[in-house]
Amino acid sequence: KWKQFAGLDHYEPIITANLLEDLEGKDNFALLQMAADHAVSVVKNSQQCLPIKHKEKVLYIALGANDNSDWKRLRTAQHGAAFRQIAKSPDNSKITNLQTLAKSYDKVVISFHQPKVWAQSNGGYTGADLRLVSALSKVKPTTVVGFCNPYILNRFVQAVDVVAAYEDNAYYQTAAYHLINGKLAQKGQVPVKLRLSEDTLAAHVHPSIHKLHDIDHIVAQLIEKKGVPGCRVLVMQEGKEIFNKSYGHLNYDKKKKVNDSTVYDIASITKIA
Repeated sequence: KWKQFAGLDHYEPIITANLLEDLEGKDNFALLQMAADHAVSVVKNSQQCLPIKHKEKVLYIALGANDNSDWKRLRTAQHGAAFRQIAKSPDNSKITNLQTLAKSYDKVVISFHQPKVWAQSNGGYTGADLRLVSALSKVKPTTVVGFCNPYILNRFVQAVDVVAAYEDNAYYQTAAYHLINGKLAQKGQVPVKLRLSEDTLAAHVHPSIHKLHDIDHIVAQLIEKKGVPGCRVLVMQEGKEIFNKSYGHLNYDKKKKVNDSTVYDIASITKIA
């Protein structure tokens, strides 16, 4: 009866002429851009890198970006800007070369592209990618723009400014570009709670914080003696998270590693609690 009500009992083929044009109309594009403009936001601006001033020379480094990305097109049109596109996991020589190059510029903007959707804890980015950010931040004021899951931004504990741009597509690249250059007022707020950066935590934690480094050794012994195949250790102090790390594997067959998205059964938690 509901099909009759909707007229579905009398089949009429859909007219596909001009269908693509209808779906890709200017109104739809404008709506997508407006959504992006209302979403991108500055997560951290402790270095006061943003907004970028008109006469400043900026080195843009796109990590894993497509050759034809709008991010590259926008950067190329900016006066005094240079653009470098590199693959993920740069080696030490590449990082050193970029450090040397950055000395000729006023600021550095590193954008993270092509995240792996299912690699939730790290988005497919490696320790080498973080070393790149750390190395450049020691040379010039640096901003990280994350076209990725905002939780990945927790990994940028260096003295850098951070922009959450969520999606690696033309709409969010345009919005992020306008935001960091002061052409777009911030309208969005990050919808998740991100951890404080390491440099901010240093002002709050107890002097004995260095003892947390012993955790790695203790857990390694525990796994070696088959006390557990793997685990996650979380330490909080005065309501602030100061240590959070996953170790080992789900089973002793070592086929699947424990990560920050691993779900534990209730018995595994209650025994410890």
